[in-house]
Formats: sequence, C-alpha cells, structure tokens
Amino acid sequence: MGNKSGRSKMKIAYMTPQVGLTGEWRMWYRFFDEMVKRGHEINIVTNTFSKWWTPHLDDEFEKNINKYHANKAGVLGNWSPADITFAHDTTTAYAAYTLSDKTIPVYYAQHYEELFDPNINWRLMARAAYGLPIHIMVGAVWMQKFIKKAFNRDVYLLEPGIQKIDARKYLDPTIDKFSTTEKLNAMVYFRKGKFYGMGDACRV
Repeated sequence: MGNKSGRSKMKIAYMTPQVGLTGEWRMWYRFFDEMVKRGHEINIVTNTFSKWWTPHLDDEFEKNINKYHANKAGVLGNWSPADITFAHDTTTAYAAYTLSDKTIPVYYAQHYEELFDPNINWRLMARAAYGLPIHIMVGAVWMQKFIKKAFNRDVYLLEPGIQKIDARKYLDPTIDKFSTTEKLNAMVYFRKGKFYGMGDACRV
C-alpha cells in the first residue's frame, strides 16, 4: 500500500521510558504529525502506555498527562507489532534488541549517554549499548566519529545533521534576524554535575 509519495506505508514504534511536554518532546511530536500526514502509523510506546499517534496528540497529554502513567506493563509489554522500532535511549535500545526477530530495531543515539550518570554500572550498560547488533543512528558528526573511533563501528547520520546547519546566519551581526519578531524568549539550562565515562568523549 502506497502513500502520495509512492513509498510504502510503515508501522513505526517509538519506544521511550516516558513522554514529556518540554521543547525536545514538542519537536518529536511535530515530527510524528508529519509522519502521520505522509501515511505512516506511529505508535508511542512507553513504560506506562502505548498509543497510536494522531496529529497534536500532545494537546491531550498536556490536559491530563497523569492518566498515561497508570499502566506498569513496561515498554515490552506495551509494544505492538511494527515494521521499525526506534529506541529513544540506552534502556529502550536493549528492549528494541530483544524484538529483533519481530521488527527492525534502530537506536537513535541522541548523545553519548555514558557521560551523564555517576553510577558505574549504568555507565557500562550505556557503553555496551553501542555494541548491540542493531542499527544505530545519530544526529551529529562528532557522535558519528566518536562511535567509529571508540567502537570501530559505522553508524547512520540523520540528515540534516548538526553539521548541515549554517551557523553563519546566526552569528553574523549584519544579518537582520529578529526585526519581525515581537517577542523573543531565551532559556538556558545549566547542569552543575560533571561528565563521566570515557575521558576523550568530549574531545573528538
């Protein structure tokens, strides 16, 4: 069965421990909206629920996010058959791997997760995830290079990756960027904790 682009429709599971209402999640929700418009079916699979995506479903999350935290079946218990299963983080990467005989598992490694936890056991688990026999996709060239260097493994680069952004239009003071903007809000998140894990992870 094809959609308007001539490509086959797919059932895609997006596996994550939980959903949220932050900017990162809003970005994913708009991405899901677009995938649904293209004829694909997106199933959000978390530790506490699974739900097939409909455009702007996050508006429902915002009204009553708590009702989606009642079921404790876990991501594997909540998963439904899908052509492709995307894993959002280390823990769901392992879950997706266990489904390898039922779906195509893809670990979207958004960052090098070993850096963020002081618990050595969790860090080793995060490191080992990059060796799982599943597809790995990253969103930045530095991450692609690091995995190649540390694990001798080639991974997919999500296009357009960070290297495709033309930073000059943001840095050039001669370019008028905000004259039509009535109000500009800027938010900065600062994390006091130190980075852990491989010492060269931030120097690639």
